[in-house]
Amino acid sequence: FVLAEPALLDALEARLGPWAVSAPSRWVARAALADTAWQQAARAALLAAGARLADLLRRHGLAPAGGTALFQWVRTADAAGWHERLARQGILTRLFADPPSLRFGLPRHETDWARLAAALAG
Repeated sequence: FVLAEPALLDALEARLGPWAVSAPSRWVARAALADTAWQQAARAALLAAGARLADLLRRHGLAPAGGTALFQWVRTADAAGWHERLARQGILTRLFADPPSLRFGLPRHETDWARLAAALAG
């Protein structure tokens, strides 16, 4: 969904046509937008997790060249090799060919963080 000024919403509707959002999705969005305490906590947790991921990658020689609180982007000549080795261990990354690079998303649970650390070390 899009949260925007009425003029922008009108322009988008004119270009895209009606785009129905399901009732459960609207309920979740409304609750999330109304819960500012949750937003602040989530923002802080995501920033910390993004920094943690960047640090983990740096410790294994994969210094991020960019990223956000949700993912880290690593340029490496061996991107395809890393991608394949990690995939064999059930860790999925997004592979880019030009420039050779990988995008790492945030692990979800502590066990996932441990699996990623072990795979990077191996």
